[in-house]
Amino acid sequence: GKKVHGTCSIPGGINKNLSAAERDSFLKGADPLNIDKMIAWSQGALDFFKGYYAQNKDFIDNFATFPSAHLSLVRKDGALDLYHCVIRAVDADGKRIVNDVDCQDY
Repeated sequence: GKKVHGTCSIPGGINKNLSAAERDSFLKGADPLNIDKMIAWSQGALDFFKGYYAQNKDFIDNFATFPSAHLSLVRKDGALDLYHCVIRAVDADGKRIVNDVDCQDY
C-alpha cells in the first residue's frame, strides 16, 4: 500500500499480516514511523477538529444539508455488511423505497 492508503486499513479485513520485525519497528521504531508518534499526531488532529467544531458549530452542522435518499449494503437488521448483505434504500424521510434486495440479485 501507499502511505496514504495503508495496507491494514481496508474495510472488511487486511491483506497482509505484519512480520515480527515490522511489528517491532512500529512499536519501538524511530520517529516518525512509530506508534507513539502516530498516537500523538492523531490526538493533535482530534484536538484541532474539536476546537474548530466548537468555534464553528452552526456552520458545520448546517453545511450542505439537503434532503436525500440513501442506499446501503446491510444485514437484515440494518447493520453494515459488505459481504452477505441486502440492498436497502430509504428516501429523505426514512421510508424504505428499495427493501432488502438480496445481494445475489444485483
